[in-house]
Amino acid sequence: MATNNSKNQTTGASGKVMQGQGVGTASSFSTATYPSTATGTGKILRADGTNWSATTATYPNTAGSSTNVLTSDGTNWVSSAASGGSVVKGFLATNGTNTLADLTSYYFAQNGIATGITNSVVWYNATTSFTLNKIYASFITAGTLASAQNITFFVNVNGSSSTNITTTLQLTSATVNVSTSSFGLSINAGDYYIFGISVPILTTNPTNVGVAIGWSS
Repeated sequence: MATNNSKNQTTGASGKVMQGQGVGTASSFSTATYPSTATGTGKILRADGTNWSATTATYPNTAGSSTNVLTSDGTNWVSSAASGGSVVKGFLATNGTNTLADLTSYYFAQNGIATGITNSVVWYNATTSFTLNKIYASFITAGTLASAQNITFFVNVNGSSSTNITTTLQLTSATVNVSTSSFGLSINAGDYYIFGISVPILTTNPTNVGVAIGWSS
């Protein structure tokens, strides 16, 4: 049994779809157009202000692991682990009363330095894995300035592996700054690490030396 009056239905423009206008009212075609085929796996419909069209970028079909977020890989959207961003990992400042001796390695701790990796050295323990990228250090000499020989500034991980930050540090000025924004050293959760310098034979040894170091991923 017919419940509504029948009516000749007009044809619509290409890409428009039939839509109900309410019970008892003749259907009508949409104003916007829609694609006639599902082009490209993973694409979605997106309004361009006039019509609906398939996106250029694709989207994942599954949510991925728990806590994942949608991120761009430069071409498409993918499900990936959330990034922690650039988070400050630590800062230290030693006292400024140190004289640097020839052929000696010094390890920096908060408020002091040590000449060996011993229990007197404060290690920095990594509670989560991260990539050490940004290192900013200021070496301050309040006494005699050093002669122009190269000192190596490094970071040591787990007491065995040292990676050089610079091999051309010279304490010939009252303040010498060292910085890097893409060091790229991977540090795993549970690792411990510390910063230090290796002093060669100097013509003149600096006195009253201190350092401040800040670092982050």
